[in-house]
Amino acid sequence: MDKGYEKERFESLSIKTSVAKKFNGFCKKMSLSKSMTLLLMLDFFEDNGISPNETLGPNMQTLGSEIKKRIMTCILYYIVLLMYCFL
Repeated sequence: MDKGYEKERFESLSIKTSVAKKFNGFCKKMSLSKSMTLLLMLDFFEDNGISPNETLGPNMQTLGSEIKKRIMTCILYYIVLLMYCFL
């Protein structure tokens, strides 16, 4: 049973058979119930401000750039800290 959702009743959705099979496989890979997998997917899109209709090309490039900037900032901070310690 899904923690925190034990008392909620179930609702049914109508989806195509091929989509249901693909979703069932995805749920098994995630080791989550169908409800929790769908909730996790919805939260992911909402939290990250992305739409499943858009490509991640530019977004992923931007993300990569941001990560590189943060890594460089951490490295520079560490170097400055080391220099300060040896002065």
